[in-house]
Amino acid sequence: MESFFDREVKRLDFVSERNRMREIEKKALDEKKASAHDEEEDEKKTELQKDDEEKYELEYRDYLKLEQSLLIELGLRQPADEN
Repeated sequence: MESFFDREVKRLDFVSERNRMREIEKKALDEKKASAHDEEEDEKKTELQKDDEEKYELEYRDYLKLEQSLLIELGLRQPADEN
């Protein structure tokens, strides 16, 4: 009977240790997923910022063309010689 109790105590120790290790592994996995998610969000933000910068650059070029044509139309600037 004593050996039965000894085995049961060892089994309970093993199970509690295994549960503790699984908890640690789960926390590590959750942290890894969270950091991966954060990196993914940062990449998306960076891509969106680049897209916005390109869009603003195109809009600014369009504005400059419009400004140039208006100045020429109003006689405030001479048309550039195109070769």
